[in-house]
Amino acid sequence: MAANAELSVLSVDYRLAPENPFPAGVEDAVAAFRYAVDNAALLDVDPSAIGVGGESAGGNLAAVVSQITHTEEGPAPAFQLMFFPVTGTFLPESRIARRLLTERVAAANPPE
Repeated sequence: MAANAELSVLSVDYRLAPENPFPAGVEDAVAAFRYAVDNAALLDVDPSAIGVGGESAGGNLAAVVSQITHTEEGPAPAFQLMFFPVTGTFLPESRIARRLLTERVAAANPPE
């Protein structure tokens, strides 16, 4: 797909949980994007055309990189290419999810 679109790909081997707790993977993804922008000449790419992408958890990281860089000074991705991005952790209709949500809300708001 990348070859047909004449795109260069920088594949990131980001740190995974549980060995590397959150936000290690996010930090790696943001660092990789910044590396690509800062080293665009070395990579022989146009820094204004650098995008982010991924599948599943990688798609989630692509979305997070876009959100983080959009709120900071400096460049943000020119595009996102996400396949099956993980953008939620549960289905609201799930009994287990309701129980977990109830427990989290209760833990965050202890009785006085």
